[in-house]
Amino acid sequence: MRLLIDVNILIHQSYHLPTSLNVLHLIPPFHFPVPRRQLPIFLNIFHKFSTVAVFQGFFQKRKNQLYFFDEKLSLVGLLLSKLGSEFQEILEKETLLQQLMNVLKRFQEPELTAREPDASCRLSILVKETQAEWEQKKQKELLTRNDDLRYRKLLAALEGYQAQLIKQNGTWDFLREQFANDSSQFEQDFENTAQKLEHGFDFMEAAFGDSQEMVIFVTELNTNFYCVKFLQEYDCERYYQYNKRLLFDDMEQEISAAFHTSE
Repeated sequence: MRLLIDVNILIHQSYHLPTSLNVLHLIPPFHFPVPRRQLPIFLNIFHKFSTVAVFQGFFQKRKNQLYFFDEKLSLVGLLLSKLGSEFQEILEKETLLQQLMNVLKRFQEPELTAREPDASCRLSILVKETQAEWEQKKQKELLTRNDDLRYRKLLAALEGYQAQLIKQNGTWDFLREQFANDSSQFEQDFENTAQKLEHGFDFMEAAFGDSQEMVIFVTELNTNFYCVKFLQEYDCERYYQYNKRLLFDDMEQEISAAFHTSE
């Protein structure tokens, strides 16, 4: 007899999640045993949303626990993929804030202030200049796809500031407050991303301990551009701990290989 089971319930039971955390409210139930043709779909869904539990710190802290189907590498790969996306997203937010700051610095320049005393009109000039700069670079084919997307986000943010400035009949102090709010939100987002990395290490230690899977996890973090950049700003003690051990093991293997070669 085939058993109808809700994947949401399965994941909650596996990770002891609170019932309020509904990670699969749009996913239909599967029949067990899962038909062969549906197995890849089920595995993808299960492991994909298992990462939600991991990054929120919900999982059983029991070493060497084998998860369903024993797909260790698959789960490690999904964790790394999700972390990579998180790192990229937070670093793009940081880039946007820096671009906004560079534009808003010009808002109080004496020459621009004398030319246009009204705050909203002054910001409109900066928006138009940024738009012209973007279009000029596009015409000269100087922009990568990511550069183009950053300009779009920058213009959207500036236009949002402009709309609020007009609505509130604001001044420079209003703009500065808006930017400060965005900066505070970024700091919170950065901390949330850092916590996801820490939860990732929590899970790896609880599930696999100091194993080959941990070596793969740290090695892949080292090869991810956004991860390396993020870790230049965030001091993750366990990353450096495991990375140092990894480098030591590599050095030990090289010395051993050189010794045997010389014999």
